[in-house]
Amino acid sequence: MPEAAGIAYTRVNQGAETGRPPVVLIHGAGSSHLFWPGEFRRMAGWDVYALDLPGHGRSGGVARQSVGEYARQVLEWMRTLGIFRAALVGHSLGGAVALQLTLEHPDRAAALALLCSAPFFDVPPSFLDLLDNQKMPEPSLNWLSERLVQPETPEAVKERVLGDVRKVRQGVLIADWRACAHFDCRSRLKRCYVHTWAASGKHDRLLPPAVVSGLHALPNAAVQVYPAAGHLLPLEQPQRCAADLQQFLRSRLDD
Repeated sequence: MPEAAGIAYTRVNQGAETGRPPVVLIHGAGSSHLFWPGEFRRMAGWDVYALDLPGHGRSGGVARQSVGEYARQVLEWMRTLGIFRAALVGHSLGGAVALQLTLEHPDRAAALALLCSAPFFDVPPSFLDLLDNQKMPEPSLNWLSERLVQPETPEAVKERVLGDVRKVRQGVLIADWRACAHFDCRSRLKRCYVHTWAASGKHDRLLPPAVVSGLHALPNAAVQVYPAAGHLLPLEQPQRCAADLQQFLRSRLDD
């Protein structure tokens, strides 16, 4: 994988149409670019980048403990590659990173798509305390696993995600969830006019639709709830979610 500004990434250009900005996919806590199914990484007609945040996947360095630090790193990555504007797409923590970058540099975001993300994360202090106990990681992993999957989650997705959670270095999980716990941009949303599509799973137990609905404060936001999905919406319904994402991008970027 190539790397720029400390971020490893993949790039798939499936006949990107002239004039369209690239799409940048930003994964969630403890994950990597491999979180994104092929329906997202290989969208026909788009130039798609999928990132590994610092300390994740094949990126070097260490995981950051604030959303702002991640956002600044992604911005530096864009500058290094000469990408001035991009459609920013983020899942969970990745959505917070995309939103933070957009709030600080709205001219850099051609459009914003937030999947199972929110303007703040209600992370219980007890969960952070469990994560900090590196000698007994199982209780924290169990807490997280119970909220990542739902009864309707396909078995293959459950096995993959829960297996990946247990492979992540605990230091990465601690940093990422501290970043989530300290993130709260609700007071700034009304000043962001970038067109935004927010997608939420009705059965999301990490970020319920009631929390995601706070994104309605964005002046140009549409919030869509998927009735048969949870926090792993892009994996649970990859074809439908990717198709809806492309429809949103076309509606905002092909004028």
